Amino acid sequence: MDVAHKGDGSPVTNADLRAHATINKLLQASGLPVLSEEATVPFEQRSVWQRFWLVDPLDGTKDFIAHNDEFTVNIALIENGIPLIGVVAAPALNRTWYASSGAGAWQNHAGAKSQINALAPWPAEPRMFTSRFHDVPASLEFGRLNGIVHCIPSGASTKLARIAASEAEFYPRFAGTSEWDIAAGDAILREAGGLLRTISGDVPKYNKPSLRNPFFVAWRQPMCWENIKLPTDC
Repeated sequence: MDVAHKGDGSPVTNADLRAHATINKLLQASGLPVLSEEATVPFEQRSVWQRFWLVDPLDGTKDFIAHNDEFTVNIALIENGIPLIGVVAAPALNRTWYASSGAGAWQNHAGAKSQINALAPWPAEPRMFTSRFHDVPASLEFGRLNGIVHCIPSGASTKLARIAASEAEFYPRFAGTSEWDIAAGDAILREAGGLLRTISGDVPKYNKPSLRNPFFVAWRQPMCWENIKLPTDC
């Protein structure tokens, strides 16, 4: 693969760019605008968009470069700041998670389709997803404060999708992300009965003037936001 670096130091490969070109061409048939990590649009132009596609053509480029198979393709349909449709595909794992508002959350694993939800009984020892490349000390402190026993390293947006499937209880993110990193997973999590809140307790909104996200926590019910303990330095 060909690897270059963007202005912020993050890597980009020829796979990112080719995926962007393919997805953008297909989505243009919908007649809706497309906002992609590889083709950002000034807020002055997109501020009038009521419905648009929000795309990360290759989420987890570091996972892709490391050949750990946990990179994803994220596609979300946003309407008035809310993700109504979300697809998170992990091609190397032959696994896709998807949801649309009111139609449930689903996964397709090696051709086998099944409905998922974030409502399974909690295990005796709660589990937490951590990032392989972007973890920070505040994440481990979050685990300590909330009595989490097991930390599971996982890549890209598989973490949000797997919480939607009740494969862990928490995913705290105290490092930088952008809207295209989480919108599709957020749509799936919402439809599965999971929750995602910024550390201020707010529901995420999309198509903000800045496309960067506040730090956030994703988790499963029945835990209430008021009972979640946050590190003081996050």
